[in-house]
Amino acid sequence: MLRIIDSRGEIKSCQNELFSLLNKKKTGRTNFYLGTRGGGHDYLVSYSNDLNIWWYKGISDNKTRYWNAFGVGNSPDKLNQDYFIEINYPIEGIDKRISAIWGKDEAGKIFLLHSGKMGGGRKGFTKEFFLRHFNGTYTSVNLGDEIKEYVLIGSLQDDLFPYQIAEYVKEVFRIKNIPTDFNKTIVDIEKSSFKFNEEFFGKRNPYSLQPEVSANCNHGLIVKELAKFFNSRKIKYANDKRKDLFILNSDNKHTHLFEIKTSLSLQNIYAAIGQLFLNCSTIKFKPALFLFVLRKYQTNWSRI
Repeated sequence: MLRIIDSRGEIKSCQNELFSLLNKKKTGRTNFYLGTRGGGHDYLVSYSNDLNIWWYKGISDNKTRYWNAFGVGNSPDKLNQDYFIEINYPIEGIDKRISAIWGKDEAGKIFLLHSGKMGGGRKGFTKEFFLRHFNGTYTSVNLGDEIKEYVLIGSLQDDLFPYQIAEYVKEVFRIKNIPTDFNKTIVDIEKSSFKFNEEFFGKRNPYSLQPEVSANCNHGLIVKELAKFFNSRKIKYANDKRKDLFILNSDNKHTHLFEIKTSLSLQNIYAAIGQLFLNCSTIKFKPALFLFVLRKYQTNWSRI
């Protein structure tokens, strides 16, 4: 389980390292108008062609929290101004009114997390709405006086951290574009159409062991790369809330079902086998089942 980072020095170090890593992917900077509660202003934002996001590093007017804005776009003429998201955390201490935090595991690895509480000024866009539609990873954090479940954005020590940030930003934008009166169930959606969500993926796994927390950060990136591979071969594929990835034939019947894991731990193997057979049980025409495991230098496929 992660513990919250609450010291001023450590949080400042995390803030600086976060934007140092993003700036390595920076393509350019431009003045960009952002509307805020205190009134709109032009801000000098950075953007990245590779990540397809922009960002701004700042501090709130009352000097109690870091105020960091993010949005979608990779050039001055393509920055999306319809919505922007904030990843804010206290300058020091614990403030549960502020949505983001930094957490640390027993090995000293640092993770950026979010409670799921969202602003945006749109009626119905609540924390509950966000969590209902969020396709991502969760983990538990010890706040001192209680244990809470947080969205796992990424690991500061991971080489892919900028991409983890970018995927989270795009996932929030995807959810913000869902009408708040959208009340179809997952089953209804699956019956009406099959589609692949290219934004963010993950596992609801709040009780992961410490090594798995770090591995889970890259789950969405792996799913997306595998989907790109299928797309390059003109293979029809999709995913949904329960199934990482599946292949369809011309009649929209499942032919292959994939469960994707990011490490070869016994916990992951048992979980994957259970998920494959559980998901397969709801499909009339049984597909071939595959466990896909990515290790640091090798990819393993196993048919079950």
